[in-house]
Amino acid sequence: MLTLETLTNKNKSKKRLTNSNNSWLKCMILSKSKGLKTSKKKKTLYDINVWKRYLTSAGEERNSEDIRAKDLSVHMPCFFMEIKKDGDQYEPTTLTSFQRSLQ
Repeated sequence: MLTLETLTNKNKSKKRLTNSNNSWLKCMILSKSKGLKTSKKKKTLYDINVWKRYLTSAGEERNSEDIRAKDLSVHMPCFFMEIKKDGDQYEPTTLTSFQRSLQ
């Protein structure tokens, strides 16, 4: 179920759409996608799905938002070293794009 949440931070009010399932990812996508072209939104969604597939293949059962920073610091370098597309390595520019999408 989607709900609209109002966040208050230093006299600024922000609204975000949340979902009980993967709310962190959906909020991140919404905040990153505000003002972005449709192709960039699709690219961000694709990158997040690649990240989620990697976590599953690495045996990680927690949702992305539940993984501690200490564990992320182990997963992230392995992700960038191990991910492949159809058995081939991604180009360096694509890896940079993944990094920017996941920040």
